[in-house]
Amino acid sequence: MKMIAIVGAGPCGLVALKEMLEMGHTAVLFEATGEIGGVFSAAAMSAYDDLYLTISNLMMAFSDFPPTESSRYSSKPEYVQYLAQYAAHFHLAPHIQLHTSVMVARLVAGGGMPWEVTVHKAGLPTTHRFDALIICTGANGKPHV
Repeated sequence: MKMIAIVGAGPCGLVALKEMLEMGHTAVLFEATGEIGGVFSAAAMSAYDDLYLTISNLMMAFSDFPPTESSRYSSKPEYVQYLAQYAAHFHLAPHIQLHTSVMVARLVAGGGMPWEVTVHKAGLPTTHRFDALIICTGANGKPHV
C-alpha cells in the first residue's frame, strides 16, 4: 500500500482518487477551491456559466457510474451534480481536502516517500510526504506546481 497525493478535484482527479482507493492505497486529493468539479465547478472562471457539454451524458459518463437518464446534453451545473453523485457513490469525500492549495511539490532524493508536498489550508502551510503524486489540474488552469 502506498501514500498517494492527487491534485485537482475535476473529473480526472476524482477518478484517480477512486482508482487508487480501490487498489488499496491511501490517497488524499487536494483541491484549491471549495468544491469538486474542476473547470466545470461554479468556482471555475475558465468555463462560462451557460456552458453545455458538447457530447452526450452517455459519452461523458464514467463506465463504472452510468447516468440514470436517457441521452441528453448536460449543463455545467448538471455535470457538476453528476460528479458529486459519483463522489458520494464511491465515498470519496473523506479523502478530499477542499480549500487546500498545493504550493510546492518536489521530488526528494533518498529512501522513503520521495514526494514532499507543501499545501496551504486556511493560510497555514503544512508539508506531507507521499510515495506518488498525480497531477489532475487540467489544461485550463493556471499551473501552480
